[in-house]
Amino acid sequence: MPSLKRIAALARERREAEGLSQKDLASLAGVHHTVVIALEKGTGHVRFENAWTVLGVLGLLDRPESSIPGHPPLTGRGQGNRVNRILAD
Repeated sequence: MPSLKRIAALARERREAEGLSQKDLASLAGVHHTVVIALEKGTGHVRFENAWTVLGVLGLLDRPESSIPGHPPLTGRGQGNRVNRILAD
């Protein structure tokens, strides 16, 4: 399982690759921007449900609900960086 720091780095890299600010990502995920900040710090000070939602919006989860209903999934260079593939490393 990847460390919190690795998950944080992946989330930040993916967000930046999509050209999103932390506030933009928070808005897409329906969470407060401090959730994105906490997730990207990798300290573990974020509720699991909120982290799961943000990672899903970023396309970092191989699950059908990994995008917001009615909103197209994000597409960018980070598309191949899926959590389950990292787990295999």
